[in-house]
Amino acid sequence: MKIVIVVFIVFLIIFSAVLASCEYFLRFALGRNNSFEEKNEMDQDGVFSSSKAKDVMKEGKRFLDSECESVSIKSFDNLRLTAYLKESGKSDYYLITLHGFHGSADNNAPVFLEAYERGFNILVPHMRAHGGSEGKWITMGRDEAEDVLSWIEYIKERNEKAKIIVYGVSMGSATTLILSGKESESTVAFIADCGYSSLYEEYFHEAKEMFGLPSFFVRIINLWSRIRIGLDFSAVNPSESVKSNTKPLLIIHGDEDDFVPTWMCYKIYENAGGDKELLVVPKAGHGESMFVMEDYNDYIFSWLEKHGIEI
Repeated sequence: MKIVIVVFIVFLIIFSAVLASCEYFLRFALGRNNSFEEKNEMDQDGVFSSSKAKDVMKEGKRFLDSECESVSIKSFDNLRLTAYLKESGKSDYYLITLHGFHGSADNNAPVFLEAYERGFNILVPHMRAHGGSEGKWITMGRDEAEDVLSWIEYIKERNEKAKIIVYGVSMGSATTLILSGKESESTVAFIADCGYSSLYEEYFHEAKEMFGLPSFFVRIINLWSRIRIGLDFSAVNPSESVKSNTKPLLIIHGDEDDFVPTWMCYKIYENAGGDKELLVVPKAGHGESMFVMEDYNDYIFSWLEKHGIEI
């Protein structure tokens, strides 16, 4: 009898330790974290701490805070989502820019500042569980894509002639890729910079590279995620979603990205439907292409013009 009790206690200790570990990693991977968000993934190395990057993101933040209208909507699951809106009055084209995991709206400043300068209207959301948007959990593109569809409906209510381009980086890129597989009459093009091919593949990579953990541990965390917050990692699969795309799609990735490994962009490109183009930027790490590539914006807007999207 004593042996049974000892075995049960040992089992209980191990089970509790595994459960605590799963909860820790789930919160780390998907939980809202305002202190981490202040630093965000755009501060990984020297490129984003350079004076050039700091200056343009500082200008982007000033522009959003002082010149843009703060707007909000309700998500499909009743969260209050917020965004910055600036309408140029020069066209019916709207550019929606989506930031990355634990990022912030100003991260895409080089693109939305240029877009507005060129006459595009811009909408810059806080993704759910980031910034001014409500939410406790991040779903890495699953629910975020539905949120963007709601933002598209919001824009259409303001301007029924609106034609919308969606641009995203990292998690915002994955969201863009998932969205590309959801038909919307108002979307005319998608631009996805350094998105992951699937959440499982990304977490397998991170578990090994960041924590030295075996892949089966990710499957255990996924089981806990399904129980705890209702998210199955297999439901976040941008490389599958893009098969249903019918609109122009520009895929961008840095060739030195070791956070979302570069091989993922080739898988996404191979699977993508519609008119697609792949740009691999030399010497660019994760999310760095907009700063490393001098003609990054010119490339993007030339690509849009090639598809008949110009002011």
